[in-house]
Amino acid sequence: MAVAAGSGEEIVRIVPGSPLDEALAVEGDGGRSSVRDGVEGVLWCALMMEDVRLAPSERVGLGWLLREHQEFVAASFVVGDGPGFAALCSGLREGERGCGIVVGRPGEGRTGTAVAALTRAGLTVRPLMVDIDEDDPFQGVWPEAGRGYLVDVSGAGPLPDGFLRALGDFASAAAHGGAALVVIADPGQWDADPVPGAAHLRVRPPGPREVLAAHLGCLSGDRYRAARWARELDGYGLLRGATPAEAAALARTAHGVLRGRERGSGDRERLALIRERYLGGGEIASWFAAATGSEGVWHRVVVVALAVLEGEPVQTALAGARGLAEEWGVVPRETDGIDGIGIGPTLERVGARRTGTGEVFFEREGHADRVLDHLWAEHPGVRAGLTRWAAEEAVRRGGGTAHRIGARLFSLFERCDDPRALVGLFDAWVGEPDLVDVVVSLASAALVHPRFARPLRERLYEEARAPASVITARVVARVCAEYGKADPAGALTRLKWLVEVDEDAEAALRDLARYEGLHPALTRAALGWIGGALPWNTGATSPVRADAGVRLLEGLMTAGDDMTPVLLARHLRGPDEESERLVGAAWYALLEFGAHERVRGALASWMRATSAGREGFDEVVYALGCAVAGLADADPDAVARRAARLDRALTEVCAREGWEGPRYARMRELLGLAPEEDRTASVS
Repeated sequence: MAVAAGSGEEIVRIVPGSPLDEALAVEGDGGRSSVRDGVEGVLWCALMMEDVRLAPSERVGLGWLLREHQEFVAASFVVGDGPGFAALCSGLREGERGCGIVVGRPGEGRTGTAVAALTRAGLTVRPLMVDIDEDDPFQGVWPEAGRGYLVDVSGAGPLPDGFLRALGDFASAAAHGGAALVVIADPGQWDADPVPGAAHLRVRPPGPREVLAAHLGCLSGDRYRAARWARELDGYGLLRGATPAEAAALARTAHGVLRGRERGSGDRERLALIRERYLGGGEIASWFAAATGSEGVWHRVVVVALAVLEGEPVQTALAGARGLAEEWGVVPRETDGIDGIGIGPTLERVGARRTGTGEVFFEREGHADRVLDHLWAEHPGVRAGLTRWAAEEAVRRGGGTAHRIGARLFSLFERCDDPRALVGLFDAWVGEPDLVDVVVSLASAALVHPRFARPLRERLYEEARAPASVITARVVARVCAEYGKADPAGALTRLKWLVEVDEDAEAALRDLARYEGLHPALTRAALGWIGGALPWNTGATSPVRADAGVRLLEGLMTAGDDMTPVLLARHLRGPDEESERLVGAAWYALLEFGAHERVRGALASWMRATSAGREGFDEVVYALGCAVAGLADADPDAVARRAARLDRALTEVCAREGWEGPRYARMRELLGLAPEEDRTASVS
């Protein structure tokens, strides 16, 4: 697992095997990390939600875009269209339109352009994962000053009108709140202009040599040397027709060679090594072409098995090769028996070696990925068998081996752009009790991937409505708890169905409720599930779901640090019509449906936060008054019932806390409750 320290950030844990995991390499005693993956590889799983306020040990399951990564992207960025980029940056600064649209094709530098523009506008980048098919894709996201929100809709196809309207509303709210929004899109996705006046930029790719020099300079810290090597590599023909993404990939390859990880000290040897590493596929194709006959086919099986099981004990890897041969209908050759050629010669023929402790590795770094890429491209008829064997191997081995197999396959499917294969792997593993952690990690990463998210979300929705087993329900709940930190609306859409059939869903809700940045979205969900006579009644819901909504709301109303409930703290930071509606409706639902001890506990928390001269007294009284009064033309009996519940809770809270005097007498008066002395007299 990679560990990286950001500038001024705590230690952060990253999904094992995710592209962000691969992007971070720990160097030196100080733990300084260098970004080795491309910008888009870092950003697709880098869902920065600073206001969630996760403790360092809790940042698990999703990648996080640290300021270090944002600064790397901005520093290595090369402008392709100077005037257009300047106009985009200007439009994002405070007092301007606050919204930009960056249009381009994959590999042209559209993501780097967006991040660099937000950075130069002085904003902290926060990527948002939104589902364009959701009714309210920005549910629970309240724009905060100084944030640069990044939404990538590329690959999603035509954008629904409802999404475009929601996007325009969010852009306006962001600009009004001192934030900004940048949308990344494919050419042709913008037939309408949902954000009037937004700055549009059609990305013009910069020169590949400039991109190579900039990335290599940032990676190595020596821009002069990087420029010299960029000229050498360009002269070697490696940049001919390259996109910015390919130039950045070449920079990472060159950096791996130049920092001394490869043999050979002269420039000519290093150039050859860089070329070999960067264009390694041709050599693998030649090796496959030469591996014919029964023995050659067996060696093909061995090299593919080792590509999946690299780093495992050699006996495990060779046993896996025999299993793969059986899957493909190939007769395995004797290897370690008396009739075999031996383990060493077998490994030598496939370009591998075993370490002193018995693990097997290829001689060349990155060889495993290139083998699998070649197989996927040139032998599509064996894809299903490979995936099936690898899935069964993970089930059989479990533990760390299963995690590594999952990471290897995820990386393969990502490189080959094959989301269907990933969904198939999810189906093969989701019911396995020993692979729950592996599936949760795999699915959580996929659900925030721009190309994998949609098909897996659809599959997750099917399982949430009708889980095939208890294990499946548990996996779906845990996945929702993880990716819900990045996409609360999408996760809650699935949990609202799962909560009716499995108790693990409520555990997932409690897990999400630990993060205060998600409280607005969770509160809206709870109110929707409760239904009934709420101000925005969504229709009748099942009693089970409604009860779950009540329990969720009860917890949310009291949750918070520094003796201030989160919903109250947010309301006091920026009171507006939206937050007033949310707070008032939450109290309304609690007075209608909550248990008395929960009402009393929430009231004590809210009043304690406004005691001793603190701000917020008037806001709390107003919210409680709205909750008691309800809608216009409310049933008088219902109003009286809510007033009586509030009266009882308020009396008990004041008695327990020793609160008395004109401040609390004034509260009773404003709420239309009987004075305490009158209430005491009537009771006696």
